[in-house]
Amino acid sequence: MQEDKTALLAREFRGRDKEQSPYFQNDEIDLLGLLHDIWDQRKFLMKIVLAVTLVAFLVLLVLPSTYQARMDIGQADSVALVVPVATGQDLLTRSYRFGIVSQYLKSFDSWVTFRQGNREGAFTDEELQGLQGEFVGLSVQVQAPKPIKGKAVSDPSVLRISYRGGGDNTSVEQRLTGFVLFVDKKAAAYVEQEMEVVIQKAGKEINNKIGLLRHAASVDRGNRITRLLAQQKKDLEQVDMEISALKASVLRSRAVRLTRLQENYAIAESLGIKLPTSMDNISERNVSNLKVMVTDQTAMPVYLLGTEVLAKRIQILREISDKKLYAQQLQPLLEKRELLLGSSELNGLRARKDDDAYIAELPGLLSRLQQLDAYTDDLQGVHALQVYSAATGSGHKIKPKKALILATTVLLSCFLAVALALLRTALQRRRESM
Repeated sequence: MQEDKTALLAREFRGRDKEQSPYFQNDEIDLLGLLHDIWDQRKFLMKIVLAVTLVAFLVLLVLPSTYQARMDIGQADSVALVVPVATGQDLLTRSYRFGIVSQYLKSFDSWVTFRQGNREGAFTDEELQGLQGEFVGLSVQVQAPKPIKGKAVSDPSVLRISYRGGGDNTSVEQRLTGFVLFVDKKAAAYVEQEMEVVIQKAGKEINNKIGLLRHAASVDRGNRITRLLAQQKKDLEQVDMEISALKASVLRSRAVRLTRLQENYAIAESLGIKLPTSMDNISERNVSNLKVMVTDQTAMPVYLLGTEVLAKRIQILREISDKKLYAQQLQPLLEKRELLLGSSELNGLRARKDDDAYIAELPGLLSRLQQLDAYTDDLQGVHALQVYSAATGSGHKIKPKKALILATTVLLSCFLAVALALLRTALQRRRESM
């Protein structure tokens, strides 16, 4: 029963409220009545709108402005330097250098180093958080070649760098330009450093190869000397054997000659022949003790020379030295022996101080070393990028968008003011009805 009474009172109250409300007629909203009440509260509405707009305007005055600057950069015009090292050519190509630029542009460490500048001491944690916020405003997009959706461009040729930051237009442009130039120098320095490492490595490899070639040439020269010495020894032994054989033959021949002369001397002495004579003279003298039968009348027997001549010949043959005896016959063999000892090839190999002149590959390798030494200073001034569109004049404010914010604020304040005005009117009428 109590619940039925409560529901009945609520229905009566709602009915009275509808009867007293000027906006509800037969369950329909009276728009004219609403407009009339709004018009009556127009001063209140204007105060609300002006107050909210003024607050928004004051807030906009203290909000920091954010500007955006853009730059388009591409691969440096300078052609890759010609380096006489296959492993070093890629380091100086335009695409390689620009790839390094792209990596540095996306590196927070590069931004921190750039912002460090000439500052002494490291950044605090709060400052690093602020730098992180600045770095978030930096974006790098590939402009060329056009990226395919879902695929990354591995070899970009043109990049667009956008930077959003506080301050003013000029400071944002200067910061972006300074960062790009800093990255260019850093990338060029990296390439230069890597190129020096490559050149040193290539120089070491070439020096090692030269050392191996020189060692091989020295070993080959030693082997040739060994072979020539062995052949020389063999040839000398052969010549010495011939010389010994010749000496023995000459000595035997002298012994035979000496024996024959002595025999003929004995015959001449037995025949009493002192001076040279002939067979006829011997026959006329009717020598009874002649024991020699002459069978060849065409050849003159040696004993016919007489004992005096034969004695002189025997004396000369005995007194003559062995060297003089076979000097004439031995001369060709001695000359041959001297020729073997004075071998120009062997003496030339022994007299060499080095074998550089006989290494075919050495001039080319030495030339490459000279080129490497010459290129160590040629890397100065190498650039990794070129600016296609400078940041100067491209910066513009992106937030806060004051006009839009003010327009939105005025519109919202109008809705708020209308709602407050209607609520105020309703409260006034309720007080009057009570």
